[in-house]
Amino acid sequence: LIAKNTTIALNGAKAKIEEIRNNPFDTVIVDYSPGGTKGNYFHINKWLNTADHCGTIEIADPATSEILNTGSHLNPVRTLYEVRVTVSWREKGNRFIGEDKNFNGSLDTGEDTFSNNQLDSPVKIVTLISRRP
Repeated sequence: LIAKNTTIALNGAKAKIEEIRNNPFDTVIVDYSPGGTKGNYFHINKWLNTADHCGTIEIADPATSEILNTGSHLNPVRTLYEVRVTVSWREKGNRFIGEDKNFNGSLDTGEDTFSNNQLDSPVKIVTLISRRP
């Protein structure tokens, strides 16, 4: 079952990356911020109960790793973003996969197992997207 759920989570993360790539570059930060039109977290359709999983979107400056989609970091001269999509879920028997233990899309006290100020999971995709000419 864990392999099946990992595959579903990975496919959901890949789909979210493609969605972000197809979003207008100039609105990525606003759209994928908390309260933005797309938001900074998501659930995968037709999978686990929404109370048992969450995908998180972090958009960062690739030079500094500063998370940009959590405040007002609009900068029209940016040409590159690091996008991190992480999926956490609960397996049967209350086994948690990934660090977002309460599935709220944000890193809370006690969740940062690796002390790197990022949500981590076996299903985490990190990629760069750039402004297209």
